[in-house]
Amino acid sequence: MKNYLNNVLKGLVLAFVIVILGGSLYLKINIHPTNTLVLISSNLVGSITTNQTLKENQEESLTKEDLPQDEVQVFEEEESEEKLEIKEEIKEEIIEENTQTEEVTKEEVVEPITPPVVEEPKQEVVEKPIPEKEPVQEEIVIKGEYAPNLEVINTVEVLATYHGKMTGYGPDCVGCSGITASGRNVLNGNIYYDDKTFGTIRIVAGDKSIPFGSIIKITGINISSEPVLAIVLDRGGMIGFAEGKHAYFDLLYASEGDASSFGRQDATFELLRTGY
Repeated sequence: MKNYLNNVLKGLVLAFVIVILGGSLYLKINIHPTNTLVLISSNLVGSITTNQTLKENQEESLTKEDLPQDEVQVFEEEESEEKLEIKEEIKEEIIEENTQTEEVTKEEVVEPITPPVVEEPKQEVVEKPIPEKEPVQEEIVIKGEYAPNLEVINTVEVLATYHGKMTGYGPDCVGCSGITASGRNVLNGNIYYDDKTFGTIRIVAGDKSIPFGSIIKITGINISSEPVLAIVLDRGGMIGFAEGKHAYFDLLYASEGDASSFGRQDATFELLRTGY
């Protein structure tokens, strides 16, 4: 009787242990209760150690085909979620690796050293001076013709007589403007003056004491055997009666070149009219 009771007690304890192990296995793999009972009945024969080994083997060999349809769906969902999580983890790891690689690459990128630009020496351009063209001397055409009224000479009274030097000058002389001190343009051959009484006569520069428009009768110069009549219309820095002057009167020519041939001559000057 004792042996019987002992066997029953052992069986109850063993059954209790098996029930506990089956429940934990059920919680792990979420299997159907019917399969749990089959596992429990098949393990009643073996020992606790053998039972655990069988249960582990059965747990590893359990597939979706052994599960009911609803549990297969749950298993597939859990498996897909696990795959998604694994994929996400792999993605994050790849992104993190790429980011680290980009940062390392950025740090390792060395900007190319640009060689300094060496400017070539500029060649100085030496401008050749443009040769000045020699002024072309226009041919001066003397306007008018010397035509004095010599008959009137014997009819007028001589107001004053001077004996001294006479020179010649042109409107292009140094310091000359081509305009006489009286304001007459004597350029381009305008070397004559038309007077109503004494005819077409020459122009001379004289002393400041003799007014503009005064008529001078000149004798003794080599440009004419006849007396030369001239009118005072100009002044000269070295012309006059004062000491140190070059001459008393200066005869106007068309140019300074023409006047140079006159030189400096002795002459007699008679004042026939004072002013106009």
